[in-house]
Amino acid sequence: MTILCWNVRGLGNPRTFRALRYLLIDKKLDVIFLSETKKTIQQMVGVSAQLEAMGHFSVSRNGCAGGLALLWQHGVKVSIRSFSSGHIDAMIEGVAQTCFHFTGFYIVWQTDIRVHG
Repeated sequence: MTILCWNVRGLGNPRTFRALRYLLIDKKLDVIFLSETKKTIQQMVGVSAQLEAMGHFSVSRNGCAGGLALLWQHGVKVSIRSFSSGHIDAMIEGVAQTCFHFTGFYIVWQTDIRVHG
């Protein structure tokens, strides 16, 4: 089973989308986890259809940032266990009856720096 995890920094750029499609076909990816898609759930439905992914699950962006997606090909079974704006947790069963636990996550570190003096 081949899995790609990628912080795409937005799927609005046509070059990024073409690169993703190329990797999907050339590397015969079974599962793709995308972070920072900057897409809504409805928009990711369209992206999944364009990529011809058999299954998908997404978490919507928050404002203009964030967004997660898990896409998988025919023959792969995925059961979503939990999700949030920062993670997707799933059980994945491959073609060869291999089953494993997968957690894809994306954390935005926010700091509040104050200078006193």
